[in-house]
Amino acid sequence: MAEKTFRPMLTYADEAHHATSKNYKNILRALEDLKESKNIRLHIIGLTATPKLKETRLATDIERIFTHGVENNTASTNTCYACRVSIHELVANGFLSKPYLVRINDTYEGESNKRMNEVIVSAYLSKLKDKPVECGDTSEGNEDSLPIDELGKTVIFVNSRVQAILLKNEFEAVGLKEKCGLAISIDKTLWQQKELQGIIPITDKDVSKDIEDFKHGTKTILISVDMLLEGIDIPTIQTVFLARKTENSKLITQMVGRGLRGLKVGGTEVAYLVDFGNNKLDKILSETPDASKNNAFDLIGGYEITGTDFGGLGGGGGRGTLSDDEKFDMLRD
Repeated sequence: MAEKTFRPMLTYADEAHHATSKNYKNILRALEDLKESKNIRLHIIGLTATPKLKETRLATDIERIFTHGVENNTASTNTCYACRVSIHELVANGFLSKPYLVRINDTYEGESNKRMNEVIVSAYLSKLKDKPVECGDTSEGNEDSLPIDELGKTVIFVNSRVQAILLKNEFEAVGLKEKCGLAISIDKTLWQQKELQGIIPITDKDVSKDIEDFKHGTKTILISVDMLLEGIDIPTIQTVFLARKTENSKLITQMVGRGLRGLKVGGTEVAYLVDFGNNKLDKILSETPDASKNNAFDLIGGYEITGTDFGGLGGGGGRGTLSDDEKFDMLRD
């Protein structure tokens, strides 16, 4: 009897933290089922900047799914990581921008949308001058001022869609109507909010145009709640205002990541991260992976490479929501 010949396949799953959901566990099982029917020797690698979704668990959700890794340059079941790199390594190699932290301290818990928006607009118009600046590279310490005077393309994350709309109005009131746009979801119930009475409603089409003008046109400010966390790539963002209150390190990392694309990937040399009270920001920027798990990783020759974007399959990036059948068809193809 002839020996069975296997076709090697290396599958990478982008935004792999989504693999912890029920739908994507089913997709991974479908991939496993395909191994026998197509004689595939399958290896799956997950790519994510936020592997730990539930920090209180002894074993993270990701580690329950990706059960094999590389330890001391040897295949191992003791770790789920094939390769881990710190933010500092990526900055040093030009893949990420050099981060500068600016703290806005004149805010307090529970203040009104109007007061908070006034603080945000004031900070933007001042170009962050006279604000305490810290270099995100802990080896370099504090800085007296930002290295570049202009803020460049700026994304502002706020707490709610209502606050986002009111903030856009504040920017319009100081003469920045043509420079400012919104990246939020729109529905009829939004315009029933008391604070928005008298404001001309906008549509999904208006939001899409704002995002496109921010990417390629004249807009330099884009206000969002969560639409820009994943599924969008604008490497030229230089400044991120973190005015959304959260202790969730995954969300904070996703917000910060919008402004950290470095020169090697078409981004900026420096990034300004403006903190309105997210006290985990220091920890995220200074965290260094365990050296024993920080292996150099090279693709093995002879493997067919396929891609699965879990963020996209979940409806991110404007692709719409796919049914399970459509997801499985993509994998089988």
